[in-house]
Amino acid sequence: MKLSPNPPIILILAGLTFFLFFKFSPKAPEDPQKATSQSSSTSFSPSTSPTPSTEIDPTNTDPRFTRFLDGRIHWQASFTTSRQLHQSPDPKNDLHLVEQLLSHYRLVYKENPVGTDNTEIIAALLGENPKQVYFLDPNLSALNQHRELLDRWGTPFVFHSLKADLMDIRSPGPDRKPWTADDLTLGYQNAEAELRLKK
Repeated sequence: MKLSPNPPIILILAGLTFFLFFKFSPKAPEDPQKATSQSSSTSFSPSTSPTPSTEIDPTNTDPRFTRFLDGRIHWQASFTTSRQLHQSPDPKNDLHLVEQLLSHYRLVYKENPVGTDNTEIIAALLGENPKQVYFLDPNLSALNQHRELLDRWGTPFVFHSLKADLMDIRSPGPDRKPWTADDLTLGYQNAEAELRLKK
């Protein structure tokens, strides 16, 4: 017995094939120039370095910190302190603010940042530490292009470690020369500081 093809079934199969083909095939862009400009804007140039992630870690539940997906941590109290630099009419207040920033660092690491100059100390406050904690707002106007923290006369603060938890902070003052009569310090060269050194 010879079977003849059933036209309605053939039409249904052809329609189903046609539907599946267009449903699951990749779609061509409507405007090729638009697609090219979109892909070039999202591609990465090998000569540019990636910027730090601005995506906040949604699992962070501690309001004292802002955690980012790339591992960086911004300590909010420290950022607030750092933004007060150069705001007070008394320039000596800046020394107390820098001491507060160092005390925040000591809360986490139990000692001051290790370094021999301003750049190394400030690098530790700018996230170059084991937990990637930022104790200093990296967008401060008090930072120069070398990432040195400046006094209000535009001169880098001088840091002199006296002990693991004691740092002499010095502003070279209006003459911009360290170790002269107009320097501003917290007075850690006094007898109280020396007593602490002997402990």
